[in-house]
Amino acid sequence: MSATSLALKDLSNNELLALVAIARRLIELDGSISPGEAKTIAAWGEKVGIETLRRTLDRASAYLDGSEKMEQLSEMVTRPSARELVFTELFALATENAMVAAESELLNWLKSKWRLEIDSI
Repeated sequence: MSATSLALKDLSNNELLALVAIARRLIELDGSISPGEAKTIAAWGEKVGIETLRRTLDRASAYLDGSEKMEQLSEMVTRPSARELVFTELFALATENAMVAAESELLNWLKSKWRLEIDSI
């Protein structure tokens, strides 16, 4: 994966929604939010604005059930640089603690869906 100059604050509303909703799904798959994951999400709030993050978290609730919703979220991110940034952030979140198989499956699916060139998960 190449380095990207895109920052979280540069994501569109839908791209940020995809990041936050998929992150919530990863946390659900893990069973609980770890201190490292909480710190990562707090850092996102500092970068995009706390109120923006809160509103996005509220909107993300509608996308938590089922693979159809994950498909919809993945289609919201069309720019290659945004896909790379979102995936990088999600991978960092998932590896804050031991990654469970379901998290790895979701990230592998997203990597394939977005045709990202990443050595391994």
